[in-house]
Amino acid sequence: MPDRSIPLIGKTLFAATLAVSLIAPPHAKAENLLVSTAISLKGALFDISRKFETKHPGVHVVLNGASSGELAAQIENGAQVDVFVSANDKEMRSLKQHGLLARSPKPLTYNRLVVTTPAEAPPIKSMNDLSKLNRIAIGSASTVPAGRYAEQALKSANLLTILQEKHSLIYGQNARALITYVEQGNVDAGLVYFTDYKASKGVGPAFLVPKNMTDPIAYEIARIAKSQHAEIADQFIQFALSESSKADLLKYHFEMSWN
Repeated sequence: MPDRSIPLIGKTLFAATLAVSLIAPPHAKAENLLVSTAISLKGALFDISRKFETKHPGVHVVLNGASSGELAAQIENGAQVDVFVSANDKEMRSLKQHGLLARSPKPLTYNRLVVTTPAEAPPIKSMNDLSKLNRIAIGSASTVPAGRYAEQALKSANLLTILQEKHSLIYGQNARALITYVEQGNVDAGLVYFTDYKASKGVGPAFLVPKNMTDPIAYEIARIAKSQHAEIADQFIQFALSESSKADLLKYHFEMSWN
């Protein structure tokens, strides 16, 4: 099937790196902690990182945000990463099989999948309505977990083959690209994360994809085996899993369980 991805102005907005630069006191030597995270989680992790730095003077957290598949590939190719947060367990399983994780990952939070339309377009009320559309944004399933969940939902609704044969699926490079396609009116609808939908001001109403149509949309966190800051990385993971951080995750409309 041909690649029908839409080139975006400012495409680098969704590419690999988002730096969180919080300055350590002048007398302290900053110790960089590199956290590679699924881009859909970057807002919540930005706030969590700020709080972590406040509690750990001299620690400088750098967030590298991209699709989970792209980040996992970077780690497999030797990128210096301390902590990895994935939006799908596929990437974590691969890294674990290659001996690249210090220990088994822990579940951090959960997301939901929604179907939304451009602000001025008629709303979509059911999965079956998607069969009437010509351009539907989903993630590229090979590297974007949101795309895998979208394909699962479409398959559950008996729509995946139909839409593939119509060449109706428009593939995005990461979760944030999908909501931008919808905002700019480049597609008729998009299957996007609930958290990205809530953060957008330029889309129409949405409906939640039923949970039984996809695997649990779980984000996992783990320390990379070759981390050069193992102790601080473990402290960051513990902090990310704390009650204080749960409040930040909930603020960004993530969920703490799938049930």
